[in-house]
This record gives sequence, C-alpha cells and structure tokens, in this order.
Amino acid sequence: MRTTSRINTILSFPLFWIGLISILTFIVYYPALHGAFTNWDDMVYVKENPYIKTISAANLKAIFSTNFMGNYHPLTMISLAIDYQISKLNPFGFHLTNLLLHILNSILVLLVIRKLTGNLLIGAFAGLIFGVHAFHVESVAWISERKDVLYACFYLLTLLSYLEFTGKSGPKWYLLSLFIFLLACLSKGQAVTLGVTLVLVDIFLGRKWASLKVIIEKLPFLIIAFVFGVVAIKAQAGADATIMANFPIQQRFAFASYGLVMYVLKLLVPFSLSAYYPYPIISDIGEVPLIYWLCIIPVIVLFVVWIFSYKQSKPIFFGIGFFLVNIVFLLQLLPVGRAIMADRYVYIPSIGYCFLIGWYLNDHKYINSSRIALLIIIPYIALLGFLTFQRSQVWKNSIILWSDVLEKNSQVTIAWYNRGNLCMDSADYHGAISDYTECLNVDNKYWKAYINRGNAKNELKNHIGAIEDFNAVLRLDSSSLRAYVNRAMSFQKLLDYNNSLKDFNKAISLKPEQVEIYTSRANLKFEMKDYQGAISDLTEGLRLNPKYVVGYLNRAIIKKNTKDFKGAIEDYNKAIELDPKNSDLINNRGNLKFQIGDTSSALKDYSESIRISPEQYLGYKNRGALKFSLEKFDEAFADYTIAIRLNPSSGELHYNMALLKQKKNDQLGTASEYKKAVELDPIYASDEFRH
Repeated sequence: MRTTSRINTILSFPLFWIGLISILTFIVYYPALHGAFTNWDDMVYVKENPYIKTISAANLKAIFSTNFMGNYHPLTMISLAIDYQISKLNPFGFHLTNLLLHILNSILVLLVIRKLTGNLLIGAFAGLIFGVHAFHVESVAWISERKDVLYACFYLLTLLSYLEFTGKSGPKWYLLSLFIFLLACLSKGQAVTLGVTLVLVDIFLGRKWASLKVIIEKLPFLIIAFVFGVVAIKAQAGADATIMANFPIQQRFAFASYGLVMYVLKLLVPFSLSAYYPYPIISDIGEVPLIYWLCIIPVIVLFVVWIFSYKQSKPIFFGIGFFLVNIVFLLQLLPVGRAIMADRYVYIPSIGYCFLIGWYLNDHKYINSSRIALLIIIPYIALLGFLTFQRSQVWKNSIILWSDVLEKNSQVTIAWYNRGNLCMDSADYHGAISDYTECLNVDNKYWKAYINRGNAKNELKNHIGAIEDFNAVLRLDSSSLRAYVNRAMSFQKLLDYNNSLKDFNKAISLKPEQVEIYTSRANLKFEMKDYQGAISDLTEGLRLNPKYVVGYLNRAIIKKNTKDFKGAIEDYNKAIELDPKNSDLINNRGNLKFQIGDTSSALKDYSESIRISPEQYLGYKNRGALKFSLEKFDEAFADYTIAIRLNPSSGELHYNMALLKQKKNDQLGTASEYKKAVELDPIYASDEFRH
C-alpha cells in the first residue's frame, strides 16, 4: 500500500511529468540531431537564403514584406536567422532548436489539457503521446519545417492564455492570447484555424458560445485568421502550389477522405510513414482506384459520430472536433501542395487524438485505476518511441530519405529527381542519369528531369544525347529558357556554332534582361573569334548590371587577346573595385602588367594577392616568375618554395624550380626537381622542356 501511495504521490507532481516528457522526447529524437541538410528545401531555407545571413534592418524589412517558398512566415525566417548567427552552416544547431521547440510543445500540450480538464494525468498522457509520436518526426527532423514547431508553440501558448482568461483571470490574458495568436500566424498560415478551436474550447467548458459576449470575444481572432488565411492562399498561388485545380470536385472528396482515414490510422499506429505521399495513378479513362472512394464511408461515420457527440459526450466532441478543425484545410479540398497528404500536416491536429487517449485512460468508467492506465500506456509509449527513434534516422541525409520514399512507393517523381540531383552533386553522372530516367518513366512530362539528365550527359561528353533531352523539354514547352541555353552549350561543345548561336539568340529574345545569357553568348563568339561581337555582348550585359564582376573579367580577357592592354587593365580595375578581396582578379591584372613590362606594378599586384590569400599558391608562383625574370634568384627561390609547399603536385612548379636551381648552378637540385616535374606531368620529358 505504501508503494502504491508513493507512486500516486509521484504521479501527482507536474514536474515529474514535465521531466519525463522532456527526457523521453529527447531520447527518441536524438538521431535527428545528427542529420545533415536535405536537398528538399533546406538548401533554399538556409544555405541559399540571403535574408538569414545577417539580422539587419534591410533583411528584417524584406522578411516581413515578402513571401518565401510559397509561405508568409516572417517569424520562422527570423528564428532561422538567429540559428544561422550561432551555428552558421552547422545543421546541428538548427536541429537542436527544432527539437527543443518540440519538447516545449509537448510540455505545453500537458499544461493546456491540464488547464482545460483540471486533470494532470489526462494532460500528462496526452503530452507523452504527443512528444514521442513518430508521426511528428517530419516536423521535427526536417529543418525546413521550423515553421511547424514554431507556430505550434505560439498556438498552444495562445490556448493556455485563453484558458487563463476564461478562468476569470482578467482581460490582460485575453489581450495576451490575441497577441500570441498574431505571432502564431506570423510563423505559419496554418495557425488560422485557432479561431474555430477556441469555439470548441468554449463548448467543452460549458460557456454560452453563441452569446453576444462570447461571439464578440472571437471576432478579433476571426479577423486576424481571415487576413492571414487570404495571405496564405495568395502566397501558395504565387508559388504555383495549386496543382489540384485540374481534379474534379468529386475526386477531391475521394482524395480528402483517403487522407483523413490514413491520418487516423497512422495516429493509432504510425506505419509506412513517408516524406512524400503521391496522388494515385489515374486510369486512362480518368478513374480513381476504388480504395479512395471506399474511404468516404468511414469519413461520413466519423462526422456523424462527431455531430451526435455534441450533446452526448463533450470529450469526444472536443477531441474529434479539434482534429477535424485543424486538418480540414489540409485535406486537398482547397488545392494546396503537391502531395495527397503529409506527416507534417497532422502536427497540431494530433493533439485532438492525444487528448482523447489521455481522457479515456483516466475515465474510471472504463479504467478504474491509474495503475491499469499505466500498464496500457507504457507499452504504447514504448512502441511509439521505438518507431520515432527508427524514423528519425531516415532523416540522416538526403540519400537515405529519398531511398526510403522510393521503397514505400516507386512512383514518386520528386524522389527520383532529388536523388538524381544528389548523384549530380557527387559527380556520379551515371547514377544521376539512371534516377532521372526512372523519374521520366513515371512522368514523361517532368521537364526538370530532362534538363538535369541532359546536363549529366554533357558531363559524360554525350552532347548529342543531351541535345535530345533538351529537345524533349522544348516539345513540352517551346519557351523554356533553360532548354535553349543548355542546348546552346551542347551545340557549342560539338563545335556546331551556328545552332549554338541560334539558341543563344532565342534565349535572349525570351529574356533580354538576363545578363548571364549575354556572357554565355560572348564566350561562344570568343570561340568563333568574333571578338568584337563578344565585347559587344559583355558591354550590353554590363549596361544591364554595372556591378557584374564576371562581365568585366571576361571583357578584360578578350581585350587582352585583341592587344587592347589598356582597355583590359581598365576592366580589371573596375572588377577589383567591385570585388577588392578577390586575389585571382588581382593576380590576373598582375600577369597582364607583367606581360606589358610594367614589372613594378605587377609586383605590387602579386604581393597584394598574397596578402589577401596567403594560402593560395598562384601569387607566390607569379611573383617568383617575375623575380626570376629580374634575376633576383634568392627571392624567386623563396616564393617558389612556398608555392610548392602549397601545391606539391604541380609539375610546372617543380620544372620552374629546376630552371631556377640551374641558374644557381645547383646541378643535383636541378636534376631532382626536373625528375619530380616529369613524374607529375610527363609533358616535361619532351625535347621542348629539356635544356
């Protein structure tokens, strides 16, 4: 009896449950902390995101005034910016923030449900299930889903503040809940459902939710929700996320029903979780598979149970209602996104499920003691925790992630495409072509796969095959800028300058303001020895963007080839003025000055390049060559020695050192350096280099 009493005493302490939730959640999500950035939005949200690199007034203004990746979520962007200032490009810091937010959310679930029901164990069980549930791995382990865990934190804090207000704690809690709700909406548009959730709270608490006073309370929430709802829809539309518009309304209901049924089943037991759930393959006559239509039946039953529970059972009405209210806009009835469902969509809605489990485990009509409740929930928590630990490892890197998706469903085009991109990044061009081909076998209109497969073929010198892929893109879209530019480059590799020029001309006619196309066409004209045409293109590009450093560099190189040394140096001066820390530019200018005999200025450039980049060998090599020409052999020897230390595999450097030692009458040293030069690059064994 004493043991039972002690257990009951421990179970009555909120801090015990808060500690248990925190520890268990941290353990089961621990593998997620060691995940890398994925090539699914993480690169855009973090690595390539200009708004998070510095926390400045200009960046804050841009964050609050623009949509990003089809979303308006300025607070999410700010949170990523804070992480970036601390962690830079170390993914651990971003993952840690996500996990800490999820742990906090799990604790808030406990506190909210405890406040709502007046029962600690209901909140504790709900918080535990929420914390360790495998359905939440995507929201926590995926850095790009920071918006999920962040908006959920503000969402739950809003509920907690509102419950304090309804407990007669004064209007300050109402104002606080309204303010925090605004923060939730600024974190993710999905927060707009909270206005309706508050009505469910009122009904559960027995408040007269239809009274004028309570309705007026809700108006500010509903107004904010409406505004941010419109913003969210426009942001999604601007990102071309509304591809569902092509499906008839009856098919949308079938898809929505399937998604809802799968969410419920995966909440009970999170099986076959995937980062991507594609729409079904529609038959040639437009028929949706039968299973999707059959799912309408349990959905109707669920809604009937919910409606009838209004007068029969407040817990059922609240729990199911919480789930439905927060999931309904994500069921593809309103066309948002490119998948039929997503694990992340159920992050907040799952609280309704967690509430129901917690409630009925503590309902003495069914379970008459806390011990029995613990005997039920402990193995369930253990199962969920095990599945979460396993699922977290899937997010270790992009290869594992997309391979897991393809194991679940080989018809996911984006999985083949993204895995192909990973192969491209690692120079596995054969692997990339294989994955892009599988992508196109699933969807022969996936134009990005043609583009990237063409690029991979170019890397393997299969330029004709690449052109065939770019042709396929143009058959799908005759105005594809990337296809024309890439095909032009393939023709250029084949020395088919006429067709290359035609494609560059077409690309410029499609987008005459894109500077990079003028640069590419200038490179082509340079190969064609049309130097004036190349200079003309680069000049036009610089007119469009006077700060385009590459334009000045390329024009300088062409002017050098046309013996316009003065003009070339002027272009180098402009490039260096724009990028004064670019040691390569300064080195190149030094080479040009050396070529025209301005050795003193060349020496200054080489020394400046060494000061800026002392780890780069070129500055030492070039300065050594200059001093060698001035017969300052000891100084040249010092520079060549450093250059060889920085780049010991350069045959050219060892050959130059051999010439230098020959000048210093070091015959053994000359022979040794020459031998190394030949070993590293056999070209130095030819008669041309023997002295």
